[in-house]
Amino acid sequence: MSQHDFDITSADTNTGSGFRAAVNAALQALASNSDGTTEPTTPYANQFWADEDAGLFKMRNAGNTAWVTVGTLGAIKAVTNGDEHDHFGGDGALIDHANLISIGYHTHSQIDAHITLTSGNPHSVTKTEVGLGNVLNTEQVSKSDYTANSILGATVSATPITITITEQTIIGRKTGGSIAALSGDDVYSVIGEPDNVESATPTEPSITGIKVELTAGETFSPYRLGCIQSDGKIWYAENNITYTPALYLCGATTITADASGTFLKFGLAKNSSWDLTPGSPVYVGDSDGLITQTVPSASNKVVQIVGFALDSTIIDFSPIFSYILLT
Repeated sequence: MSQHDFDITSADTNTGSGFRAAVNAALQALASNSDGTTEPTTPYANQFWADEDAGLFKMRNAGNTAWVTVGTLGAIKAVTNGDEHDHFGGDGALIDHANLISIGYHTHSQIDAHITLTSGNPHSVTKTEVGLGNVLNTEQVSKSDYTANSILGATVSATPITITITEQTIIGRKTGGSIAALSGDDVYSVIGEPDNVESATPTEPSITGIKVELTAGETFSPYRLGCIQSDGKIWYAENNITYTPALYLCGATTITADASGTFLKFGLAKNSSWDLTPGSPVYVGDSDGLITQTVPSASNKVVQIVGFALDSTIIDFSPIFSYILLT
């Protein structure tokens, strides 16, 4: 054990061997780091002390008010990443930073608070810094919202609902409504009917269904049958040996020669002047595109069905291209 107060005064022998002994004692205390079982009686700021009693290597703090342990006497631990270690000599205990001198920007209490932090963003890390700058921050729909034969819809923004689709169902959205199953009329209201197709039952007088615009070769009276001739125009269907099949029915408006007008290709025609037998066929008449429910029987006449009477004033116009020529 070697300690010294490092103050050679007149109390010491200041001449000859006595002075030398006092200097050597001070030097030995320096060389042994003031080794002893008790602390030096006269400590100095930043002085080392080898505490034999505790087996610890200590250093006086800068204020010369206390000893700070900086290691263990006679032991050096080689520390690698991942080791549990302390600054007391490598006994395997975790580092207690409370025994370290705070020489940086943060106090021990700030470090403790940071270690126990479980929320927030203490380092102000941005999504760009961690690679999330190119990721859309979009909420995903829960898997539980998906069921068999269903689609997802929403009546309120960001609130998905499951819509189960039954067989033979068309899904859409009407004006002012929500996503739902659509009826046939709903579909027409959503997508609109083609210009040449109407689905409603005709009112007097009119034609509904598939309609075409054709040029009349002669003046056409309403509800007369017509056929296309070699000039590309439509003419009255004439029931004779040179017959051309009647495939069109004039609408409710007279069409003058060489004018364009509307003709029914397939559909319904209503005319209150007809007196038809419901359920019976309608044939091409004798001349001028007239219709009849009497089966033609004269020689050189043809039998062609152009539709069926739904009631006394409505024809389901669906002309059959084939016909029979009577001899």
